[in-house]
Order: sequence, then C-alpha cells, then structure tokens
Amino acid sequence: MQTNDANYLFYELIENSNDFIYTINDNGFISYANNKFLAFLGISVQEIIKTHYTDIVHKDHKDYVLNFYKNQLKFKKENTYLEFITVNKMGEELWIGQEVKTLFTSGLFSCYYVIARDINKAIV
Repeated sequence: MQTNDANYLFYELIENSNDFIYTINDNGFISYANNKFLAFLGISVQEIIKTHYTDIVHKDHKDYVLNFYKNQLKFKKENTYLEFITVNKMGEELWIGQEVKTLFTSGLFSCYYVIARDINKAIV
C-alpha cells in the first residue's frame, strides 16, 4: 500500500494516536478500538468486540456513566465530555477523560465515536 493512500494514512493516524479511539455500536458494545486503548485495557481485539461499554467502567461509576450517555441520546447532544474510573483486565482502576460524539442517521442513533485519554496522573 502506498503511503499517500488516504485510507492507509487515516488508519495509521488512528492506530498510532496517543489517544484512545474507539466506537460503540447501537447496542452499547465496543465495535472498534485502536491499539493504544487495547493496551490500556490489557485486552485483545477479539475480547473488545464482546465488551459492553459499561463493562470497562468501575462499579462505583457505572450508574452515573450509563445515565450520562442515556441523557446524551435523549437530548440528542452531539458532543459530550466525561471523566470516570475504568477497570482494566488486571483489575487496575484508572481514570480516563473522554469526548463522545453521537452519530445519528436519519434522526436515529447510529453509534458513538470516542476519543479518550489516560488522565490518571492528573487526578490521583
């Protein structure tokens, strides 16, 4: 593949980003995650596509996060920002901050695009 191919360049940008980039489908499952987010969570591509987005949220934050994103849909907010504790595969509790863009198709929810980052050092 040539380095001036737009699809290749876009893929390289996403996969080599310092941010966590992932998508959540209309059933709430993570449908894509870049390598940085997979490494942060300590899971594989095969595991991530079976993961509901609330499964990575710490139990103490789960209701808050779920309600926050339900309201994003209810009020059709295009972009939001939220900070919460995640739990990786090793059981470590880590803070992330994420911006979530809601994609609507013909007025109906289609998916979330997420750009997040590790903010643990800034919080703790």
